[in-house]
Amino acid sequence: MELIATNSVALLQFIGHACNNADARQTNNSSFEFVSILSQDGSLSITGSNGSQTFTRICQTEDIQFKGEGQLCVEAAKLFQVVRALPKGDKVKLKIVKNKDRAAITCGRSRLQLRTLDPKQYPFNNVLGEEAARFTVSATSFKAMLNDVSYASGQRDTRNYLNGVNLSIDNGALYSFGCDGHRLCANKIQAPQGTNDMNLLLPINAVKVFTRLSEDTENIEIAFTDSRAEFNWGGLVYRTNLIDEKYPDVKKLIPTNAATSISVNRLDLLETLNRLIVMVSEHKFPRVKVKFNEDQLQFKTMGDKSADAEDGMGIDFVAGVATGVPFDYQYALSPKYLVDALSHMYTENVELKLNGASESCSIVPVGQMTQRALIMPVRV
Repeated sequence: MELIATNSVALLQFIGHACNNADARQTNNSSFEFVSILSQDGSLSITGSNGSQTFTRICQTEDIQFKGEGQLCVEAAKLFQVVRALPKGDKVKLKIVKNKDRAAITCGRSRLQLRTLDPKQYPFNNVLGEEAARFTVSATSFKAMLNDVSYASGQRDTRNYLNGVNLSIDNGALYSFGCDGHRLCANKIQAPQGTNDMNLLLPINAVKVFTRLSEDTENIEIAFTDSRAEFNWGGLVYRTNLIDEKYPDVKKLIPTNAATSISVNRLDLLETLNRLIVMVSEHKFPRVKVKFNEDQLQFKTMGDKSADAEDGMGIDFVAGVATGVPFDYQYALSPKYLVDALSHMYTENVELKLNGASESCSIVPVGQMTQRALIMPVRV
């Protein structure tokens, strides 16, 4: 088998995702240091894996051609580094060196050799077959939905089920949830017709990889089993293992009513909080106390220790309109958590909904009922 690229830029785009994902550190299996280049049935593809996540790029450009059929496994890191360093406009060829465990890259005057692996030793992960359930959604909407909840997920929590994003379908809607035990974000989009049963727990690292991808396709096909999920853009297939734990029913934590609602301008509130965060940046657990008086929402910074409850270092205000039961009790929360929530909402105004001093604060974008965030209060 021989691979021929009209230029190194096209080849780099073809191998990029697979090479960057190839990593043996999680498995101690050196085979994952290689990528598999496969030409079969008139199609060319490259696969790279780290044991739990796998990228397969299917060649869809005329700038890359191949001769013959077969499989070539070559060390990923050096392949990527070499191709990136080649002259941009020259033809590039990659082929196996006979009677040696080497592959040769030629470009202009350059003649370079890379280590190869016996294809039989490569831990290939097959594409999900008929056993998997499948549906298709808008790629843009799905990616945005994941991005706007993943910030609330745990990162290295001892409760592993919190270190992910939950996807489920209920009443014709596709829901996503992120929660770290102190805050929660929920989002939803319309579920495809005929899709009635799904409950997946995507690892947070997989979600981070997914949301960084930028593929020029309108839709994405999602296939899943009990242990794996597969996302197919047509030219790129991303597969990941799922977290094998039950996600808590966080939907019941979202209040359906609020005793007090305070409507504020989202950007004004963000600016106010960002100023106050500067004043508590050295605190291990930054807190602000919240009050509402005379159509103004007041935020006052608090000390890092209960003995220094009010440090008086920062007080700021933002205009608001309150309805319902008067907000006449002490309430405090993390300004960083509130900034995170507001930064993933996009309406002009938001509502802060409260039900008491010990109850969570619910943040709702005004005019957009598909998203909601919850933040637990902190001790005053």
